[in-house]
Amino acid sequence: MILYPALDLLDGKAVRLTHGDYSKVRVYSEDPASVLEGFRAAGARFAHLVDLNGARDPHTRQKNWIEPLLRIPGLKVQVGGGVRTREDAEQLLSWGADRVVIGSAAVANPDLVESLLGDLDPKRLTLAADVKNGPDGLPRVAIKGWSETTDARLASLITRFRAKGLTRVLCTDISRDGAAKGPNASLYRLLVDTFPGLEIQASGGVRDLDDLNLLKGFRVHSAVVGTALYEGTLNLGEALAAC
Repeated sequence: MILYPALDLLDGKAVRLTHGDYSKVRVYSEDPASVLEGFRAAGARFAHLVDLNGARDPHTRQKNWIEPLLRIPGLKVQVGGGVRTREDAEQLLSWGADRVVIGSAAVANPDLVESLLGDLDPKRLTLAADVKNGPDGLPRVAIKGWSETTDARLASLITRFRAKGLTRVLCTDISRDGAAKGPNASLYRLLVDTFPGLEIQASGGVRDLDDLNLLKGFRVHSAVVGTALYEGTLNLGEALAAC
């Protein structure tokens, strides 16, 4: 299993949100470059970067911070947050992103995502499926920085884009993100069983090595971890060795 240490960037600072709520922000560092360099020093080869400003409003993308961060050698960084147009995706790739994460656009403009999957290397794109359970208990996709829950069902969305070449899905259970409650095991087990061969990235709730081993046992391809690293309940070096 591949581990992606996460850096959420808000106003040039490394932060974490609870349940995607911008009113519940905890600042961990005012030097995001040192955070990424720390990931690399611990042995990480990949990292996950979210532009929280861009997630709320693509016009506020943090270019002056993101572009230098993507130039740090030795890390392949996948980047998300407010990728709503072809220009957004191509810009991030030109800045040095290894992959672009597309979330809200997959619901609001699925034709765009299909077009990008056809025109670019599908491996350069990751579908971000951020979910909350609907009234029927089935996961529904949230958009606009998790501020709106749609009627789009997770399985239907994945099925549509997989037919166009999608190779990777980053799935975040919003109720678990930043809450240190453990990952949604049933959600990821269902995704792995339903979509064999698809790279599932689990995000939200990982607290310790036991949680990582649980996901690994379900054959989850990779895990994104943030709060546990910042709070010190998970050592990055030990986590990388365990994965």
